[in-house]
Amino acid sequence: MTTTVRRRAASLLAAAAVTAGPLATAAPALAHESHYRGHHVACSITAAERTEATDALVALKGRLAGHKPTVAEKEALQAAIAELRSAAAQVRMTTAVRVAKKAELQRLREALDAATTAEQRTAIRVEIDAIRGELAAARPTAAESRKLQRSIRELQVALRAKPTKAEKRELLSQLKALKTKLACVTPSTPAPSTSTPGTDPA
Repeated sequence: MTTTVRRRAASLLAAAAVTAGPLATAAPALAHESHYRGHHVACSITAAERTEATDALVALKGRLAGHKPTVAEKEALQAAIAELRSAAAQVRMTTAVRVAKKAELQRLREALDAATTAEQRTAIRVEIDAIRGELAAARPTAAESRKLQRSIRELQVALRAKPTKAEKRELLSQLKALKTKLACVTPSTPAPSTSTPGTDPA
């Protein structure tokens, strides 16, 4: 992998990590949740706590859904993948050499068509087979192709920031706790008194 490819891949991974955010996004809202979980008793929640829990709930749902890449992020990903493929293809033969070999093959095919003797055709076919062999030997091996596909998949997964199975279980647990908390009753605020100080309401 080239330095440019590594930099681009690292940038994508870093961006995805920022997007994903920490798993404990809802932790502040769940600080007092253990008092309510598992008990069928009346509970209360202040207006401030409800706002905090609601915000945490939205954050958790977004974390579960993963990151939806922007057009620019998709373009950057495709560019990084193209560079990965290009780097893998040039391990044994550079692009310039490969282009030259293919051009030589085309020239030899044309010479084969124009050959007038069996000896000429035989000699040209030997050259063609040799170049084809070089091109075949320069292709990535099965193991290298699998490694390339893993690298591409890692970039795609990192950009979408989907939670792992373990993270998903934890997020769903936090989600359930938040919903339980939000089901509590918010105490009503008493209406202010309108009586005039020093007077008898009766």
